[in-house]
Amino acid sequence: MREYVEGLGKIHNEVREQLKSMIEESDKVVRDAIERYRSAEPTGDSVIGLAAVRRDGPTYLESIQLFVELLDYRKGFERKNRSLNNLAKRHVTSEIVRP
Repeated sequence: MREYVEGLGKIHNEVREQLKSMIEESDKVVRDAIERYRSAEPTGDSVIGLAAVRRDGPTYLESIQLFVELLDYRKGFERKNRSLNNLAKRHVTSEIVRP
């Protein structure tokens, strides 16, 4: 089972590496949009309700909230889950070893 999960981790790392430049560019687009909003609305720094909207003429097709915390949350998961190497060689137990 550990070897299987380690293999999934290797695949995940490879996919993450291939998507890295696109994700970095997407993060930059979101951060720049938030900064443009903050510059245009200097009365406060809240971006609650800020969204990117796709529309077709006057019809709104979809929207997605924009906030930096989600980007930071994703990066935290990347750091936390970046290393599943040698998982098959690790051993976890609840056994208490007394000297």
